[in-house]
Amino acid sequence: RVRAADVAATLVRLTAPHAPGENTEIYSTWGSPDYATCHVIFLGDATALMRSSDGGQSFAPALAGSAGNARYAVVPGCSGAGGTIYVGNLNGLYKSVNGGQAFSLVSLPASCSSAAAPAIQGIAVSPNYALDQTSYVASTVNGAAGGLCKSVNGGASWAQVLNGGTLITGPIAISPVYNEAGASGPAKTLMINSLRTTDGGATWAAASGCSIRGISGGLFSPLYAPGSTVLLFGDGI
Repeated sequence: RVRAADVAATLVRLTAPHAPGENTEIYSTWGSPDYATCHVIFLGDATALMRSSDGGQSFAPALAGSAGNARYAVVPGCSGAGGTIYVGNLNGLYKSVNGGQAFSLVSLPASCSSAAAPAIQGIAVSPNYALDQTSYVASTVNGAAGGLCKSVNGGASWAQVLNGGTLITGPIAISPVYNEAGASGPAKTLMINSLRTTDGGATWAAASGCSIRGISGGLFSPLYAPGSTVLLFGDGI
């Protein structure tokens, strides 16, 4: 494990947060948006999601369970010292309201998550969450349960989002200018796998020219509205 030392070009190896002989393969990393002041880093391995509040010099478990294929979403305004973080793993959706110091399992309705297959495939939070309270979660499809679900009231209730009557699931990427109250276009654009909606999930279309297999994630350009750049990544092309 290495970290960039501020803006310097050198990298510093971190002390492994494991006992000798334990599995030290790291599956995921995340740094607080206000790292410069709170120095919070998260690392996820085969046994837990671990949190450091000293820039990675020491770690403590924050959420038990493998972080393999874990998904993360942060409510705007969150910092390592406080705020809301969502983590999805093989066991379901978890939420922290204290900057990741502790997590609790989110109870999704039966239509949005099957008890037999609760694994989370994707999470996204609106960048205008303070105003529109909108978030998305995608779980494993099991019969008529699971798939993509949407909340417009801060998670108080959820509803399935379908593609022409078909359940869809996978990694979610959300426009950096998403606004549930906005007009169709960049302000209502979302992607799940290679499917794209520009109206908040009412209709979907496959992205043209995309031949990536096993899509594992996507990123919108911070200047998406004028630049319309989206990156998808996966197993191969």
